[in-house]
Amino acid sequence: MNLSFSSRALADLTAIRKFIAKDDAIAADRVVVRILQSIAMLRHFPTLGRDGRVPETRELPIVRLPYFAVYHFPVEREIEVIAIVHERRRFP
Repeated sequence: MNLSFSSRALADLTAIRKFIAKDDAIAADRVVVRILQSIAMLRHFPTLGRDGRVPETRELPIVRLPYFAVYHFPVEREIEVIAIVHERRRFP
């Protein structure tokens, strides 16, 4: 499966890193790497997440972090990460 990120998902990653980096740049890098590693598992297990709150989406909780990735399958053999959301944020 091919994996791509929407511009919003990339902006979410950047915002997460910037927010955490205010206190600890190394921790910020670790969090981003952890998120990307979790999302990468979707290549082999595309239905790993739960049904999404938005129709035709799925949500992948990021283990041991308060985030989840929202993704969908725009075309066959393609996964697009739409957003990366903090659990306390209201979504959608």
